[in-house]
Amino acid sequence: MFKCDILEERKERQLYNDREVEKLLRANLSVNYLKKAKCVNDKAVDRLLEDGISLTNLDNDDTIKITAKYIAVLSTRQGALDELRIVNGINSALDGMSLEKPEKEIRIDGIEKSIDAVLKNHNGAVIGHVFCKVVDGSGGTQDNVKGESLRFLEHSSKQNDGLLRVCIVDGNYKWRKKADQYLSEDVWLCDHQEFQLKLQERYGVQLKEIDETNHTKNPLEELINANAS
Repeated sequence: MFKCDILEERKERQLYNDREVEKLLRANLSVNYLKKAKCVNDKAVDRLLEDGISLTNLDNDDTIKITAKYIAVLSTRQGALDELRIVNGINSALDGMSLEKPEKEIRIDGIEKSIDAVLKNHNGAVIGHVFCKVVDGSGGTQDNVKGESLRFLEHSSKQNDGLLRVCIVDGNYKWRKKADQYLSEDVWLCDHQEFQLKLQERYGVQLKEIDETNHTKNPLEELINANAS
């Protein structure tokens, strides 16, 4: 079974983003180069510039660190990386089934993001659609996660085409009871470990042991490389 602590990895990625932006600021690069860096929030850079704050020739260590934290990309805004991490991890653990990105985008009316992955049996036939989210608390974008997840589950409860539909939610959330009304044998709400156990129970799938709860590799670079392959 694939195991990871995605919230801890998200914290690690934020530290990585902050450190990388610090390096860029210390290198005294041009603003245009700075805004193109993957770890930099270009809109935050523009806000500072609009306030007349220069991002060049910063020589005070505290100023550099504070500025870096302000303009670094927030890991909480990189949900696609977290979701990719979970999907790829589960796929690596499955023996006789696969979980992979759809060949063509699958969208649902009223939901901004598309289906993250399709579940395939040993013959390569699609037997399920998977919607993946990571949430930590409530408010702001976390409430958007809640809304999209519940709309996906409501939509799933109305389908009768034999497909399994799964909403994988990892992290901390308090809206499970609101989702219960939509759940059934073919509509699941679970975290990444529960999902694998339910596949094992329903389909007899074998699970390879991949325990990365003490993840030490750079999660940002790893996921970017995985997405490019």
